[in-house]
Amino acid sequence: MISASGFVLWVIVSRLLGVGVVGVTSAAVSAAGVASTLLAAGLPIAVMREFAAKGLKVLPSAIFVAFVLGVASALTATLMVAALPLSFGVPLWVPPTLSLMTIMSMAGLQALVGLGRFMEYFTSTLVASFAKVAVGVGLALLGWGALAPLLGYVAYPVVVLTVTAYFLATTYFTSLHKDPGSRESLVSGVLSLLKLTYSNYPFLFSTQILNMLSVYFFAVLTGRAVDTGTLYLSLMIVLILNAVVGSALNASLSVSLRRDTDPFTETLRLALTIAAPFATAVSAAPLLPLHLINPALDKGVSTLTILALTIPPAAVATAALMKANKEGNHATIAALGVTRLITLLTLLPPLARAAGTDGVALAYLAANITPLPIAIGKVPGTLKPLLVTWGTQTTLTLIALTLTPNPTPIQAAIIAVIAATTTLATTHVTKTVNLREVANIITTIAKKAAGK
Repeated sequence: MISASGFVLWVIVSRLLGVGVVGVTSAAVSAAGVASTLLAAGLPIAVMREFAAKGLKVLPSAIFVAFVLGVASALTATLMVAALPLSFGVPLWVPPTLSLMTIMSMAGLQALVGLGRFMEYFTSTLVASFAKVAVGVGLALLGWGALAPLLGYVAYPVVVLTVTAYFLATTYFTSLHKDPGSRESLVSGVLSLLKLTYSNYPFLFSTQILNMLSVYFFAVLTGRAVDTGTLYLSLMIVLILNAVVGSALNASLSVSLRRDTDPFTETLRLALTIAAPFATAVSAAPLLPLHLINPALDKGVSTLTILALTIPPAAVATAALMKANKEGNHATIAALGVTRLITLLTLLPPLARAAGTDGVALAYLAANITPLPIAIGKVPGTLKPLLVTWGTQTTLTLIALTLTPNPTPIQAAIIAVIAATTTLATTHVTKTVNLREVANIITTIAKKAAGK
């Protein structure tokens, strides 16, 4: 819901206000994202892990850490938005407000995941996602220009924080009344959270370098709003696909700690099978989603193809990261992150200079490949689903690019359908996942969402 609502908002805004406004808005959103990432990249997993392991007694420590890091990120965001070219015209107050509220609301959401309260998590994100789209689109129709989607993005964490605060506060004070001795020392809680936060920092920071830093620095260096918007919207498409696997693996960490199980291989196998057909459709026919959003984005097809190819290896690395967090294995957590971060920082500058946004995407693809030996060693059962999904995706993408290097939108639609269908059939034939399993998962999720 989070990724999809953001995508819907950008599609409508690009149609109503143009890709240039998307560039201006994405620069501001990226400045806020960079600031929060620089200060608190590893906090989401740390909060989730601590709540899953220790329960509600972590709440005071989590609030304190999130607030301190949020204030620091707001100050950082203020400096970053001031560095943007004047042509972007971003209101100075928006990025720091967004950065602070993002960190606070994210901590609240991850606390709910850690406690296994998935329906409350879904309710919070659902209400906030509708608020984001409603505010952004509504103000755009009223003529607020670039400020419209920005206020939509601010509305999201404000609503999330309000709803999650209600859920957590009512439960916390109820549990405290029942068990007055359930509190944890603030100092020990803060230290434990910070240790986990910065063990996870390299891995999650390397993810955000692509998602936010590349957009921000592209805006700073070029000052071209349309090109910045093109890069950002390409990233949004990949973020939606990554969310399918990432959300499942986030939940698996909570479940593994609360029920003392090891669900990471199964979670990766099933979630990646669901995401792979869509990832293959995008990498084989990147023109289709870009053209549907706005024909001005057609020039980003090669960048989107490369980015879509990162989804299977990134999923395996994330599965290993979650398992290492369950075990409290700080060495493996850091090894996964440092390996990916060093690769990205080494390759990003020369490849970006040589190939622009394609170079950025290539650097990120390489950075997701290098941690694979560590990741597969940590979760060995992930090798088969990786080889099947990634191998099928790469093969079909190369065939599509060779046979139709410059497809029309109609041809791209046909290619996407063929690619998705072939990928799903391959996972079934190779017994990676039985299609009945996929149908059962979708049915179960639908029933849960309907309250049945």
